[in-house]
Parts: sequence; structure tokens; C-alpha cells
Amino acid sequence: MKRLLAIGFLSLVTHAAMAMNVVFGPDIGINGMKVGASFIQGVTMSPKMKGMPKHPDIHLETDVHALPGNPQGFPPTAWIAGLKIHYIVTKQGSSWKRQGYYLAMVAQGGPHYGINLKLDGPGKYFVTNYYQPPTANGYFEHDRAGAGVYPWWKPFTRHYSFDFFGAGKHGGY
Repeated sequence: MKRLLAIGFLSLVTHAAMAMNVVFGPDIGINGMKVGASFIQGVTMSPKMKGMPKHPDIHLETDVHALPGNPQGFPPTAWIAGLKIHYIVTKQGSSWKRQGYYLAMVAQGGPHYGINLKLDGPGKYFVTNYYQPPTANGYFEHDRAGAGVYPWWKPFTRHYSFDFFGAGKHGGY
């Protein structure tokens, strides 16, 4: 009986570790938004996109949600749609580098910006995210006359770092 309980407990712990969300960019408030960064184990995304790694190490995410009083009219906690967010990921002590744009997507936890990445093994990684307002993607707003909102904010950059202990080492990160 004890053995069955131990096996059941270990399977629950293993399952929880597999879904572990590693937050490495503490949320900050900027321009009426809450912005943060994290990763989970690589995920299956649909539709399949050319150039995506077949066996990604991580699913890199940046979450952008409205704060109360958002000047562009988004209600509190609403996902900020239409952003164009460029990422650059580098590895300390190497010339390894990946860059591109996050994809807008949805999962059970709600909408977010994410991308699957194959990393260069264990080590310390640096992430630079360049956040552009929705006008970069053709997302328009009403101007301040009548039912309008405040103009979009200027682009901004956030820098992050995280330690990666290797794919498949659930609970190690």
C-alpha cells in the first residue's frame, strides 16, 4: 500500500513539474500594462509553421495585460492584442543567438505571446524583448475626440536572463 501511495505521489509531482512555468522576468508596470516573461517546456502549436523546431526545449512567453486605468481603453487584466514583439536570445559565453517575433496565441491559461525555441544546451541565457505598439501591426484606435483613447505608447525594451538546466530535467528549473 505504501509503495502504491509513493508511486501515485511521484506521478503527481512529476506531472506538476512538467507543467512548471518558470518566471524569469518579474512583472513590471509600464504604459498602463503589466509586462512579464517566462517559459515552459516546449509545446505543440497549431497550425504547424515552417522553421519551428521539431523538438523545442522551451516555449518562451511574454505576457502583456492591462492595468487598471489603461489609457488605451483595455479593461483591467485584459490581454493587450496586436503587439509586435521582437526577441533576441543569446547564451552566455558563446556566439549562439536566436531572434524573431513572438506569435500571438491562446492556451488554457489565456492569450499570450510565445515562441518555441531549441536552445544551445544548459547555461545562462539572455533575452531582449522589443515591444512595439499595435500600430506596428495595423491595429488602429479612435483618436481622443469623442469615444477615443490616448495615443499608443512609444516602443520600449526589456532585458531578462534565465538559467536553463537542460530539456527533460523537470523540476530542475
